[in-house]
This record gives sequence, C-alpha cells and structure tokens, in this order.
Amino acid sequence: MSNKIDDQKINHLTDLLDYASMLYFDEKEATYLDCLSKVLESYMDEEALPLEDDTLEKLNEVFSELDKTNLNIEELRKVFLLLSIKGFKHANFSLDIITPDAVSIICASLVDTLLKRLEKPKDIKRKFSRPIKGKYQVLDINYGVGNLVLNINNHVDEDLKFIGIESSNVLANYANTINNFMDLDITIYNQDALSLIVPGADLVIADLASYEYEDPLYDSVLKQKGVTYFPYLAIEKHLNSGHDKTKYLYLIDFDFFEHPGSLEFKKILNEQVLIKSLIVLPQSFFQTSPKAILILDKEKKGSTNIVTLPNLTDKEKFMEVLNGVKKQLAE
Repeated sequence: MSNKIDDQKINHLTDLLDYASMLYFDEKEATYLDCLSKVLESYMDEEALPLEDDTLEKLNEVFSELDKTNLNIEELRKVFLLLSIKGFKHANFSLDIITPDAVSIICASLVDTLLKRLEKPKDIKRKFSRPIKGKYQVLDINYGVGNLVLNINNHVDEDLKFIGIESSNVLANYANTINNFMDLDITIYNQDALSLIVPGADLVIADLASYEYEDPLYDSVLKQKGVTYFPYLAIEKHLNSGHDKTKYLYLIDFDFFEHPGSLEFKKILNEQVLIKSLIVLPQSFFQTSPKAILILDKEKKGSTNIVTLPNLTDKEKFMEVLNGVKKQLAE
C-alpha cells in the first residue's frame, strides 16, 4: 500500500471521527478517548450503541461515510495522532506521553540500521525462542498510544512483530482499538513494565516516562540499593528481555545520568551491554526539556559514540551527523 499522504483525506476522516465521538460524549460524558473507542468498536463490530434514536441516526450517517474512506496506513496513523492529541488535552494528560513524529522517524531510521546488523530470523521456532517465524520481534515497554511503534511499522522495511507493555488501562484499551481499526497485529499487555519480560525480543524500545517507582513489593539489584528512578529500573529489568544479540533503543531525559543511583546503574550497564550510542536530540523537537536516544547492545562490539544532532534548519549537517551515527551502528 502506498504511503503517499493526502491531507484532505486525513482532515476529512479526523473530522468524521471527532464528530462521532462528540455525539457519544454529549449523551454519556465519558472521556474523549473512551468515546472515540466506543464509536470505533461500534463501527467495527456492527453493534448499535445505547444512544437515543436521533443520535444513532446521525452516527449511522457517519458510519456510511466511513465505509467510503480509503486511507493508507500512514494517513490513518496521522488521523489517530491528531485525535489522540485532542483526547490527551481533554483528559489533562501530558502531551509528552506521545512521542513526536520527528523523533519517531529518527528512531525508525536507527531501528532499520540496528535490525540489519541482526542475523535474519530463520523459519525455526527455536531460534532465540522466537515464537513468530521469520519476523523480528520489537518490544515497546512504555507503549502509550503507540506513535513510536506505528512510525517504526510504517518506515522500516522489515517483517516485524510488535509487542507493547502499557500500564494505563485507558491508553492500552484505546491503543488496542485503533490498532484493530488499522488491522495491525500488535499485542499489548496492560501491565506494569516491571512485571514481565519477553525472552524472544530482538529489539527493546521505549520513550521512557520519568518518575520515581514506589512499589514496595518490587525487587531487583538496583531497588535493593535504594534506586527508585523508573527508567533505571525499567532498563535493568528488560536487560532480561531478548537474547545474546538483542539491541535496545530508549528515549531518555536530558538529565538521565544525573539521578540518584546513576553510578550503580552504569555499573550494571557496563557488565551486561555496550552503550553503543548516546544521541542528543535538538531542543526544537520538544515543547519542554530536550531528550536523547540511548542505544545499548548486548553483543558489546565496537565503541561508544556520543553526538548532538543539529537543528533541522541545517538539513545537510543534520543528515551528515545522523548518517554518521548509522554508519557507526552498522559496524
């Protein structure tokens, strides 16, 4: 399917689904994301919602229009990004939870390079305990609404199987609904990211939320040393996800290595992986503080590369630095 973008089609479908969601909201006064999910589920399941007759009539008119729409997967991603932003504003969720497109596309480019370094998956189930034949498994341990995963899905030319972990019931349910609408086979576990591992993961990714993890029952080497910074604990936990060639790509805060417990965290990293790259992203990509991309490699081959990507105002220099990072990752 072509990924050519038609803004008029995107705006039309966005308006249709927004109108339908508000029809439901006016009667039920649920959250916007829940209203959108209910409407999408009603359309896909062909089951009427418990609404007044005149509202159902208007909704059925919307569904008739939906039957006529024909958007490709990238256009659909953009539609749901716009609707997600409105839903987040309605619920007073921080927009930082949604990975920006510019950042997601850079991550997709890096993922493409990282996967090309991996041995191509074989059609045998035993290889790296891979349950999906012939596919690379990508695990997102902080799925959110999935904009990072969806960008990777749309911009990486590899056969991928995605698994997501998302602790929020609201976000996990909504993400499942939009994935079903787009006919994407993405498994989402509505669980705490520190509650499970995925042994078959070839690549572990996340736009890591930054907060102190307070669960008194959680136990790990870092937790026993008093470390509570969630990104440290999440990365430590998922060093157990994957196999002996697994790569890790994390979006981290600019002050990532300045939190209590950083020395203990670095020691664990040095024992188990190589910090392959630390890429500081342009401030202009973010509404608040800047972020960086941290790439870890269990193969521990090569050296560490630390770079700062220039602003996109100098596209030539930007691509020169990014291509240099990809060349180093491919070594």
